Amino acid sequence: MSNASLFLQCLIGMQCKDFAIIAADQTNTQSIIVMKHDENKFYDMSDHLVMGIIGAPGDRAQFAQFIAKNVQLYKMRNGYQLTTAATVHFTRKTLMEALKTGVEMTEEEAYEVIKQCIREVHSRLFVSLPNFLVKVINKDGIKEMPIVTPATYILQAQA
Repeated sequence: MSNASLFLQCLIGMQCKDFAIIAADQTNTQSIIVMKHDENKFYDMSDHLVMGIIGAPGDRAQFAQFIAKNVQLYKMRNGYQLTTAATVHFTRKTLMEALKTGVEMTEEEAYEVIKQCIREVHSRLFVSLPNFLVKVINKDGIKEMPIVTPATYILQAQA
């Protein structure tokens, strides 16, 4: 898979005080051909840990399984689960300053920000990424939010 096809995918996330929220488009493309509009680009690694991953479908699945199985192996060997910070150590410094803003948001406010980001993706990208799956991860576990589509904005404008 060429690096150019990675630009035809979108993964957005942010961390707030008591939860994290993550969104990924659901389009599965092969070069310039759309294969699916309902691809799940999330991998639930535990009851409180979700990994969003983009790239070639086979690579995504293999990498996500590799990480998840190693997290499980660590838990079996040591009797406790890795922390989220330990699991994502290699990416933790990425955009650290951007993650510091908005930490006091509620889940609903964060969902609105994610929808605004997706709206910008819809308006700026020349490729069609119509559906975005959104998940919230908090102390109670993983919660799937309503899928964001271009129709979401039409319905909001009419309300």
